[in-house]
Amino acid sequence: MAILKELRDTTASHLTYTIFDENKQYSIRDLSKSDTFFLWLKLLTSVLRKVHHPHQTMNEMLDKCREYYQENQVELTKLEEFRRTYKKEDAIRWYTTPTFVSKLINKALKTEDFRALYLCRAYITDLSDQLRTEFEAYKALLLEYNQPLQQWTVYHGRTMSVDEIEILRKKVGHLISLNGFLSTSRQEQVAKSYSHEALFEIETTFALSHGCFAHVAPMSQFPQEDEVLFDLASVFKLLAVKYDSASSKWRIYLQSTDEGTNVIQAYIDAAKAEADETNVDFIFARLLIQMGEYELADDYLTKLGSAFPSNEQSRDYALVHYYIGLKFYREGRYAEAMKEYEKALEIQRILFPDGHSDTSETLGGIGLIYDNTGKYDLALDYHLESLSVCEKILPSDHVHTAESLNNIGLCYDRLGKFELALEFDIRALEMKQRLFPYDHPDIATSLNNIGLAYYNHYDFEQALNYHQQALAMKERCLPSDHPELATSYCNLGLAHLALNHVDEAVMYYMRDLEMSERTLPPDHAEIGITHHNIGQAYRTKEKGSTSALQHYQKAIDIYMRSLPREHPFIGLSLLCMSEVYCDQNNMTKSLECGEEACNTLKATLPEDHRRRAEASYTLAKIHHKLGNTGKALGLAQEACNAQLKTLTKDHEDVQKTLTLIQILESSTGRQSEEPALV
Repeated sequence: MAILKELRDTTASHLTYTIFDENKQYSIRDLSKSDTFFLWLKLLTSVLRKVHHPHQTMNEMLDKCREYYQENQVELTKLEEFRRTYKKEDAIRWYTTPTFVSKLINKALKTEDFRALYLCRAYITDLSDQLRTEFEAYKALLLEYNQPLQQWTVYHGRTMSVDEIEILRKKVGHLISLNGFLSTSRQEQVAKSYSHEALFEIETTFALSHGCFAHVAPMSQFPQEDEVLFDLASVFKLLAVKYDSASSKWRIYLQSTDEGTNVIQAYIDAAKAEADETNVDFIFARLLIQMGEYELADDYLTKLGSAFPSNEQSRDYALVHYYIGLKFYREGRYAEAMKEYEKALEIQRILFPDGHSDTSETLGGIGLIYDNTGKYDLALDYHLESLSVCEKILPSDHVHTAESLNNIGLCYDRLGKFELALEFDIRALEMKQRLFPYDHPDIATSLNNIGLAYYNHYDFEQALNYHQQALAMKERCLPSDHPELATSYCNLGLAHLALNHVDEAVMYYMRDLEMSERTLPPDHAEIGITHHNIGQAYRTKEKGSTSALQHYQKAIDIYMRSLPREHPFIGLSLLCMSEVYCDQNNMTKSLECGEEACNTLKATLPEDHRRRAEASYTLAKIHHKLGNTGKALGLAQEACNAQLKTLTKDHEDVQKTLTLIQILESSTGRQSEEPALV
């Protein structure tokens, strides 16, 4: 487990920067560019302060430490003393004592390892809370005696590389954060003893509203160091970076500020607002799932659920089932997700017969499962019911209402009703823009969906524009390995391929595949979609491409393991294989795949869906090539009838079908103005 690596690292300081990826070892970050990790860390710690941490949570951290230190009797003795005597009022004392606690916490925060952060969550919360208590107590004392809110100058010594110092020189005037709980001293000489290259001189004040610090010397094992400890991820303004030739050190001048909090306060407020209507324990679960930390979410939710009897019928127990279902859904485990959602909905319908925001979320979750398993009519029913509940019980602008609008738009898109899809997608986007800060993952989702609607309207330039906006926003507000980025890579590939930018399409599809294989289970349907798309790109690049066939087959193999046997995705990949075989003049395989594709799409899509028309058109071409002119003509007319229900006669696809009909009629000696609608 990663946390054991963290502990090994702390026992040998000369290895600290060699065990981990150097790109994750950075200690300075630029907040003026809305650093993603800083944002997520702030959000998580904000929620952690409100989450209940049972006694067992601290024991989990200690048990993991015990596993590592099993042969170190000195550390084991300290560990057992901690287990026996620790109270939250002792957090600062233990942190300022050189034991397993400070080593573990510092490394967990420096590497931004959310698994380690999760393991240490109870202690981190205690330490942060005690710093805030000490800060407010001293501030209150100054105010009580009508004293000005003092400004202090403190110092922090740090060994830094030439590259890090050069980065700081370029960032003067920016906001920065030094990872973790920043240890400083009121004595310059003490700080210098910890540094060979750089000395930070920090101006701070008790007038801060959001940040905090405390003089911890009275609680420290080393009071002579006159230590001042800053809270987690404190923010500073970089005033200057100067070389001091007298001491042969770089001096870096910082000023503590509340400015950085303004960058993320809207996000924290949104999380707290959600906590007002949902047990904050579940807000933490939601954040873990949003971050793609499914294993941590599973562990956390399993522990929450174990506190309830199996026949419990409370709101919280229903939420346990809902969030476990959401985790399964994100992992592509749809059958397991459905079981959990149905358990949640059963309890919610009993508790809230007139509807509730929880009920609307669960209905939406079930709708998304039906959507992903190709049952679009059922999906639409659940999404419409979810919207009805929202409109009945919630304010006009609400997160759940926006989500329902979003899901209905997605459903209409799947059903081929693209005008309706665009209408609901735009309504969802406008509501989210009123609800959320500018850069937010939910807004990016709506931009993505509007891009898909334009793509299905054949407006590929607009589709590309919206998908580019969605990706840029996700890159600003999600971790760089978040699965949602893969979705944007996929959609950018679609738009570029439609515009015949084949090389760009392949580039984005390969990014999608690399990230999806790294962040999703191997049989996740999204990986199948990516293989299908890569097949499309190779087929565009080379007629009759064998590489295209290989990727289509990989897609079908994954679909067969992850989706129902009759699913439109399977039909679409079979249809594409049929066309490639036709290009290769392998007509036996082409006909076999084409007929299976046609049957699958007819069984899973509405009559007027354009994909059904495509299947009939492809099968018509195959029969024409085989000399089955009568069969081909019937299929071509069937395709045209379906197309004219949603497209105009001058549309490119309709014109291709009409041309084929004319060729076939010429072969049979028949003539008609245009096909009759049936």
